[in-house]
Amino acid sequence: MTTHMDKKSVILQLVGVRFFGIINATAFITLALLLTLSGNDGYYELSSNLTRIGMAFALPFLLFPGLSAHLSDRYSKRNILAFSSLLELGIMLGGIFTLEDITQGHESALIYLLFLLGTKNCIFRSAFLGIMPELFHKKKLGSVNGILTAAVFTAIAAGIGCGYWLLHMINTYDQIKVNSCGWLFAALATLSSTLAFHLPAT
Repeated sequence: MTTHMDKKSVILQLVGVRFFGIINATAFITLALLLTLSGNDGYYELSSNLTRIGMAFALPFLLFPGLSAHLSDRYSKRNILAFSSLLELGIMLGGIFTLEDITQGHESALIYLLFLLGTKNCIFRSAFLGIMPELFHKKKLGSVNGILTAAVFTAIAAGIGCGYWLLHMINTYDQIKVNSCGWLFAALATLSSTLAFHLPAT
């Protein structure tokens, strides 16, 4: 259990890990979807691609909840958070090339990338929920969860807005601008993983 002096620092770290992770994933998915929408002409092709993209991200939450819960029970939840955040960094580095492929009309790499991102989020979520009672007294969990919930919804809204803004910035599909977006996502993932590694060991 963390001491009183450490609690505020831990809460800020948890908010940072959750906020930057969610805003990063949301902005990436939003930008990728908007690029896909703008690159598809026919209704059938568009609906087919959107269905595959949605299934790719959602499928891990149906396939791996048991595995993610088992990992959280067996291993350090802090380490799971840290290494899953590192996995997100690898995914976002791959996203640099994936965004470039989308602008050229190829969405297949995005499907695999979103499946990996969904898997990361599934594993991360179980560890994140499990680490809370280990870091805070049960009387404080309600207030901490309230703060984190506010951070989550703020990050989702900000991520969607960032995705639209980034699309506006690269409206000419300039490859340098597209690659810059990928590096921005990688930088946010680096920040999130750094904060996760500095959480107290559990």
